[in-house]
Amino acid sequence: MRRNRHASTARRRGVWVIRSLSCSVCVRVYLLAASLCLTACGGGSGSGNVSVPAAPFTLSQTDIAATSDTSNSAPVIATIMVTVTNTGATVYVGGTFSATGLWEVTSTQTDTRHYTLTLQFRDAPTLAPGTYNDTINVQLCGDQNCANPIGSTQTVSTHYIVTGTAVPRPRVTVGTTSISEQTLSFVPAQQANIPLTFQNLDSIRAVDQSTTTNSAIASIMYVGPGGATGIIAVTFKPTQPKGTYQDDITIVL
Repeated sequence: MRRNRHASTARRRGVWVIRSLSCSVCVRVYLLAASLCLTACGGGSGSGNVSVPAAPFTLSQTDIAATSDTSNSAPVIATIMVTVTNTGATVYVGGTFSATGLWEVTSTQTDTRHYTLTLQFRDAPTLAPGTYNDTINVQLCGDQNCANPIGSTQTVSTHYIVTGTAVPRPRVTVGTTSISEQTLSFVPAQQANIPLTFQNLDSIRAVDQSTTTNSAIASIMYVGPGGATGIIAVTFKPTQPKGTYQDDITIVL
């Protein structure tokens, strides 16, 4: 079972810009609270102002080719080793990438001089047969948010070749676009579920990037047990003052 829990704002992505094809729908949520007489990446500070010397780096490869077939849903992964040649100060590895065939890029520090970039390509069944080219821009930084870049950027080219026959695109249908709940000021946190139905996609393969406003919502959580169904579980804040609260949830899978 896949469970992704996050706060009521967008999850923190680090310094990599992670893009994905998505299905997005807005769910409007209302909570009516009635009141009784009883009421009740890498470590370091990441400040962005660290003074650091020039720190050149090398990449284990700068041109990557990967292949998959539309009948294969297994993840396609490639890795790049980043070697920092000047370790006189704490540095981080960040950057950006295009997202034609790439799904995400993550950076993991393996020791004081080395980072591993893990490249995950899109599921082949979600793409038409063809070649998908992307560019990754790799940058050393003096802070986790890469507000303090160090030296020049190096680029990596990727070529993702998808063979086979085009398959139907994945789709998700939301069971409701409006939720109304009532509670009392002393009652524990209330919960509600938003049902999801998937077509041409197993729910456990869906990656939740949903967000919500937090007027009355404490958190949302995607539960994908596998198969054609899943849910977004909504937890409301307890002990709200008397009033009507409205939130919007944007479901992105």
